[in-house]
Amino acid sequence: MELSDLVGIHKLSGVETGQTSITDEFGDTQDCGFVKFTLDGVHYMAVEDPEDGYRSRCRELVVSDQAPRYSFPPQEMRCYMKGENEYGENADVLVMQDTTTDEIVLEVGTENYDDWYPCCHFEYHPEGMACNSPVITDDDFSRILMS
Repeated sequence: MELSDLVGIHKLSGVETGQTSITDEFGDTQDCGFVKFTLDGVHYMAVEDPEDGYRSRCRELVVSDQAPRYSFPPQEMRCYMKGENEYGENADVLVMQDTTTDEIVLEVGTENYDDWYPCCHFEYHPEGMACNSPVITDDDFSRILMS
């Protein structure tokens, strides 16, 4: 499955990041970063491919049987592919932007994918989700300050 298959408006309802052990084709085991997320009720997992220690990239996105450890009420996300950055480096990165706050919540993929030094890229910003940004009235704010 390609990251670009997830472009569009979706509901994000779970995220987990961490480390997992991967065995390569030579039988060597390495710890690699991963991110699991749930969009529209489907669980996905992306795992870092460490290559040779200097380079890394995001392996193919897979549908997972396991849900992320952390879940929350579904939040509407605008999912799009990140373009070329200010240095002319290309990215194969899916960006999830909260449609209410316009904040970027999750980025998954490979930065600088067509260069000698590609880099696996996972970023998670839960503070950007609408469910984590409650509206506080002036009265509520005053009450909090005075308590």
